[in-house]
Amino acid sequence: MTALPPVSSRPAVVRSRMRVASIAALIVGLLVAGTALAVAGSDRKADEYGQMGASPVPVPSPVTGPTSFRVSSFNVLGYDHTERGGTKKGMANGAVRMKWGVQLLKSHQVDVVGLQEFQPPQYDKWVKKASGLYDIFPGYSDTVGFLRNSIAWRKDKFQLVSTTWIKLPYFHGDVLRMPVVLLQSLQTGQQIYFMNFQNPADVRGNALKWRLIGQRLQIALVNQLRNSNNLPIVWTGDMNSKRQVFCRVTKQAGMVAASGGFRSPTTCQAPKGMVVDWIFGSQVQFSNYVQDRSRKVARTTDHHLLVADALVQPVEPVIPPPPPPPPPTVTPTPPTPTATTTLTPSP
Repeated sequence: MTALPPVSSRPAVVRSRMRVASIAALIVGLLVAGTALAVAGSDRKADEYGQMGASPVPVPSPVTGPTSFRVSSFNVLGYDHTERGGTKKGMANGAVRMKWGVQLLKSHQVDVVGLQEFQPPQYDKWVKKASGLYDIFPGYSDTVGFLRNSIAWRKDKFQLVSTTWIKLPYFHGDVLRMPVVLLQSLQTGQQIYFMNFQNPADVRGNALKWRLIGQRLQIALVNQLRNSNNLPIVWTGDMNSKRQVFCRVTKQAGMVAASGGFRSPTTCQAPKGMVVDWIFGSQVQFSNYVQDRSRKVARTTDHHLLVADALVQPVEPVIPPPPPPPPPTVTPTPPTPTATTTLTPSP
């Protein structure tokens, strides 16, 4: 896909028209197929919104029964927020807070967690304190921008089937890749998609348009995966939105929220006590939802730690048939040379 020139270099009207056309085209493209690109963590290329890595195709596998696990969404408050010049005064540095964060996840017996605002010093502490129990994607394998939204899972509960990412707008429309993983239960064989996002807050200016674009692409991704493979999906994230994101996701993606609430075709009744962090599910039953804001959580981050029990009934994946082989190439046979005889007239 050819990148547009930087949005800031175009007149306002042209920028708006090009952005709308680009986003509409990319949503259609997202529903059809993903495009794999090797890119940096952050860039201002609006025509990249919605691009994906390699499609996370499931593997044929029987499912032996219902699958239960505990899922969490946890904004760990980026390391730089509590460093000199940061916005959170009086809190411990990010490495210490990450140590407490790992302790919290272990005490809640979390099996899968979506981490937001995850920065390199926090990842270093994670490796020391959590890598014996949890695997993680992407981790610090590529860029700082890619690292900041990571998904971790217990090694003794799940194994990794495949990974991918989707490009979404962040502050001022900068592009970030955010992760999607396909995990398989070691006990039942059930495969489940997990995706983890953070949409921008208004702390650097009004970011509503970027949140709306992000939601649109995230919903399109859910519908694409469900229509392609019919597998359960769990969505974690700091959406920086409350009732608006609940009503939109539950209607357009057909998901339920771990925190409750009610959705009908004409009515949206959001759950009480909402925060900007969410756990959504498709083909998932949630129970025992907790918004932990205990003293230890408050020392660790400025967000709640969300935890919920999840139950998935057996669902085997729909494996798309392989594409038909190309028709054989027929090499034309060169014509056989014909001898030409010249007749000499008789005298």
